Parts: sequence; structure tokens; C-alpha cells
Amino acid sequence: MSEKFFAKAHCRQCGGHIEFPCEAAGMMVPCPHCQKPTPLPAALRGKRKIWWLVMPGLLLGLIVVGWLAMNGLPHTGRAVKPSVIPNPAPADLQRVSQLAFWNFAIERKEESTITHATARVLNESDAVRYGIEVKLELLDALGQPVGTAKDYLERLEPNQDSHIRALVIKRDTVSARIQSITEQ
Repeated sequence: MSEKFFAKAHCRQCGGHIEFPCEAAGMMVPCPHCQKPTPLPAALRGKRKIWWLVMPGLLLGLIVVGWLAMNGLPHTGRAVKPSVIPNPAPADLQRVSQLAFWNFAIERKEESTITHATARVLNESDAVRYGIEVKLELLDALGQPVGTAKDYLERLEPNQDSHIRALVIKRDTVSARIQSITEQ
């Protein structure tokens, strides 16, 4: 069973509303209100076909716009995301291999023996960084080394910031700093 599409027009004689099947476009018909002959607009004849030609293009355009919104525009090297590092730079800012680290802290949860060394990290290079192993040197209240802790970042995009969170075993740790960075 074929689906019929209808269009609407006005009678040229009485101005009455006429609804008609699209197949009748361009024909002369008697007006259902005044019974005088009135032409049905012919421009409607190809509109349905054009719609089905335009629809895939619109759909493809929406898919491309959605993909760009989710993944961003390809990196051209011209546009640079503003730095997330506070201005003025924090006193604990450390830069190693085009990675910036700051906001070092030792976090102890109440009612728990678990302690973590944390910091923010920013990839300041124009390349994606993979398999970043961060080794922290742990310090006591006198600034003396008491051990190390490690964290691993699987992937860090250019100009993207993230957090590191390394498990600390030594209870007398009060601060941390970068000891080394290795990448796969």
C-alpha cells in the first residue's frame, strides 16, 4: 500500500482552503467551496523527491558536527588552550620533560590508615603522552627522603591536565616531589 502525501492551497476565486494529494499538483480542479475552476500549485510536485535527496546530506552534516563536538577539531598547532596552571605560578611548581606538576599534597582519610601523595599534572607538549610513570620522592617533616611512591597515567593529551595519586606506605611522610618520569 503506497503512502499518500497531501498539500494545501487556497482557491484563487473564493480564498477557501483546499487540501489535495501531491500527485494532483499542477492540475486545474473545481474548488470544493465555490465550485469554480482553480489551479493547484505545480511547485509541490518535486518537493518530496528533493526532501529525500537533501535528508542524507543533512544527516551526514549532523554526524560530522556531533563527532567534532565530541572529539574536537584536528590539532593544527595554531590554537593553544590556555594554561590551567594558576597565575602567579604555585611555589611547588615542578617541570620535567614538558610536564608541569603542582599542588603536591599528602592526603590521609579520617578513620583510615591509607595515605596518598597527590598532585596535578599538565602536558605542556604538542604530542599525546602515553604510559607516563611518575615516581615521587617522599619527604618527612625535616625534608629528608623517607621513601618513594609511583603512579601511572595511561594517556595525556596535549595541553590536558590530570591528577596523580600514589599510595604512600611511610606514615612519617609530610610532602612529596618528583623524583623521575619514564614513558613507554
